Order: sequence, then structure tokens, then C-alpha cells
Amino acid sequence: NVPQIKQTSAMLLTDFYYFKIADINLVFQNAKKGLYGSMYESLDGLKIYQWFEQYALQRANIAFQENLRLHDLIK
Repeated sequence: NVPQIKQTSAMLLTDFYYFKIADINLVFQNAKKGLYGSMYESLDGLKIYQWFEQYALQRANIAFQENLRLHDLIK
């Protein structure tokens, strides 16, 4: 319903303010592909929030690995 959509949107904007439109698009594309698990019953704010959380962790891990790689190149 509309209040749940507004609440979920506000939470996502607050917690993932650093995401670009491309990141948000990728989260939803990954969700459609089932990369965050199957959607058996319904779609709710918690599931959507968890998609963003999982993507943020993956994104941070990739950035960390890239920084390590660049650090090794500089040494």
C-alpha cells in the first residue's frame, strides 16, 4: 500500500543515499533475476531493504578488493 511504499522509500533514501540511479536499477535487475533469492509469496519493504543491504555489502567488498589490488600495484 502507499504508506508502506513511502516508508520503504524513505528508509532506502536515508540508508543508501550514496547509491546512484544505476545502482538502484541494478538492485532491481538482480532481484528480477533471483540473485537475492526467490520471491515465493509476496513483496514487502523488508525484502526490498534486504536486497539493497546485500547489494551494498557486495559493492563495498568489490571496492575493498579493488583498493587492495591498487595498493599492491603501487608497492
